[in-house]
Amino acid sequence: MSELSSLYVKVPITKEQLQKFKKSRPVAPALNSNWTNWWDSREMYNKQPLQVVQSYHAESYGQVIQEIIDERFTGAQETYDEQTNTWYFMVLQFSENYHESIPMISMLKDLANYLEPNAKGLAILYDYMWDRKELMFQISYQDKEAKLTTAHRIGEVDAQEIEEANRLLESWQQFLASQYD
Repeated sequence: MSELSSLYVKVPITKEQLQKFKKSRPVAPALNSNWTNWWDSREMYNKQPLQVVQSYHAESYGQVIQEIIDERFTGAQETYDEQTNTWYFMVLQFSENYHESIPMISMLKDLANYLEPNAKGLAILYDYMWDRKELMFQISYQDKEAKLTTAHRIGEVDAQEIEEANRLLESWQQFLASQYD
C-alpha cells in the first residue's frame, strides 16, 4: 500500500467504560503469537521480525484520540450512539505504514479490557479511499479479547460490517467535503 488507509472502529461499550478507557495511560503490550502471526502474514519491503510492540507516548488514550481528531488532514471523528451504546472512531487518512499503525493497534487491543464479556466489535484499517480491497489490519473483539486476524482482503471481513463502514465513512467524507463548497 502506498496511499493512506482509513481506520474504522465500532465497539459496543458503556459511556462509563469508554471514559475509563480514554483516561487510561497507553501501555505497550507483550509481544505474543497473535502479534507475530499477524506481522508474519503482512507483505512489506525490507521486513524485519517484530521484536517490540510500541504504544503511544501520551498521557492518555483520550489525548491520542483528540490529537488525531484535531489534525485536520486526517479527517477523523468519533461518535457515540446512545441507543446502542456503540462507539465509532473513524479516520479517513490514517496510515500507509505497518510500523506507524502498531501504536494504534496496541491502543485498540487494550480497549478490549473495557468491554463487557459478550461485546462483539471490529476495528479495521483498509484502503477505503482507493480501491477498497486491501486490509492492513483487522481486530475482532469478542469475550473481552481483541484478536488481530491475518486477513489481507476486504472480502475476508463480514460483508455487513464492511457495508456499514463504507456507508459511514462515505457520509463523513461527504460532510467534510461540504464544508469546503
